[in-house]
Amino acid sequence: MKSLNLNNKICIIDHAGHTSQFDLAITLAKNNHNVIFAYTKNLSTPNANFQKHKNLMIVPIELGKNFNKYNYFIRVVDEIRLGFLQVKLIKRTMPFIVQSANNPLLSQFLLAIYCRFKKILFINWITDLLGVGIKKTLKRKNFLLSFFVGGFFSLLEKICALISNWNITIAYKFEEYLRTQNVKKITTILNWAPIGFEKKIKANFFQLNKLDDKKILLFSGTLGKKHSTEILFNISKNLSDEYFLVVITNPEIVDKLNSDAKSQNLSQISFYPFQPAEDVPYIFKSAYLLINILNDDSNFSVPSKVLSYIVAARPIFLVMPEDNEISEMVIKNNLGVVVDFKNTESFFEKLQDLLWDKELRNTYIKNCQRFSKNNFSSQNKMNEFLSLYNKILS
Repeated sequence: MKSLNLNNKICIIDHAGHTSQFDLAITLAKNNHNVIFAYTKNLSTPNANFQKHKNLMIVPIELGKNFNKYNYFIRVVDEIRLGFLQVKLIKRTMPFIVQSANNPLLSQFLLAIYCRFKKILFINWITDLLGVGIKKTLKRKNFLLSFFVGGFFSLLEKICALISNWNITIAYKFEEYLRTQNVKKITTILNWAPIGFEKKIKANFFQLNKLDDKKILLFSGTLGKKHSTEILFNISKNLSDEYFLVVITNPEIVDKLNSDAKSQNLSQISFYPFQPAEDVPYIFKSAYLLINILNDDSNFSVPSKVLSYIVAARPIFLVMPEDNEISEMVIKNNLGVVVDFKNTESFFEKLQDLLWDKELRNTYIKNCQRFSKNNFSSQNKMNEFLSLYNKILS
């Protein structure tokens, strides 16, 4: 029976350099494992707050230009190029385990094929069912496009799962779906957000933008096809003067969204580009209310940003289906309010309750503090992964 030892090199690849994936890498390194952490440098989304360690090699993968998410043809080319660059890294470093998350599907496919050919243990870390999402999105526009293009990416996603040595999902619903696709080598390890930055209370961001006299409602994250900007505009229309809605999002769309808000005479909302990773926890901690939005086609998407909201221990307002796995977690543990965006009457009534009811807000704050302390231990998460590695090897 084989087992992982400290000489075995572990490579963790995360397309955007997300916080939880880096947290696993740095925790493994601090426990004397030899770790490579690779991420794509040419993205507008913020990376984790990277820390150095003697056992950790951080590798930015350079595309030479910004990764294109909006032009489908250029995106396909970029995904293939990225996949080959990732393969080149694996060829150069020859790790014992490759664990890849948040990777574009074409990149992930090339990586999985190479690792299988070279008999490198490949773990497909599934944080989103991209193929399913693409198929659903295209179906609303064009059935044939959904059938051929969406079908292709769904098939690619399935093949990646089938040829991987093991699959890790961050949601039980992902696992249930993949088992219907005959994927048997699969485990769910719920995602988490690192804790430990709750000491600093006030963020300079709001002061610099002359908002420190307002009670801030904050949305932070990518505004893509799964999010509705119109909902944010509608929230701002219903705010009194003491409140202000701040949206921190993709820098390439900030100017347009601010222009759209101005054209609608909306004075209680403003859009800003993503902020440095080291500032984000303090910005969250300084907000009066934290908001996240997903539309009704997003049951196969888990907005991990909400986990960082929980760590910040601020009242949470989620506009998304109640059967989304994050929604269920928030409802079950009484961490905030979840409302379906189709229910407009309930929507604004519940938002006002959360803004005005001090006792309710304090309940959610205390519950968030308790939940993050009990569930987001980096050491415990690392032990879950190490246990899984040894299970796979045996």
